[in-house]
Amino acid sequence: MTNEEVRRLESTRRRGLKDENAFSGLHIQNSDFLNDINGRSPCVRCGKSRKYFCYTCYIPLPIIADKIPTVKLPFQIDILKHPKEIDGKSTAVHAALMAPDHVNIYTYPNFPDYSTQHGITPHNMGLYSSFRTRRPYNPKTYTPISNPNTH
Repeated sequence: MTNEEVRRLESTRRRGLKDENAFSGLHIQNSDFLNDINGRSPCVRCGKSRKYFCYTCYIPLPIIADKIPTVKLPFQIDILKHPKEIDGKSTAVHAALMAPDHVNIYTYPNFPDYSTQHGITPHNMGLYSSFRTRRPYNPKTYTPISNPNTH
């Protein structure tokens, strides 16, 4: 993804947040079927008791597997979780459920070596381009792509 594409995406995202009817163009599926599920079932992969999906294996349970949409993303996403983040509370799993071929979840410090790769990092000041993601945050190692506070 080029810097220009990232700028355009960030600009579109900001405009969408200001739109009162930001979801009007989306086809949102009815989720009432979730209310009909009683009790828990074992995960088909690890056997642990879960209700809708396994937050350890990142797969939906068979009772809803055919009702969960999957999407193809134009890029790969690696999510790095804090070791004290509770798996059952993490919303990272939802990304892995919906885009299983494009999302990887790692728990710090067990993640790939990113030192030779270029990536985009979300930050409270906008999106940042980073070549050194293995080190603690240091503003000198991040190149700002878009800063919403300067527009």
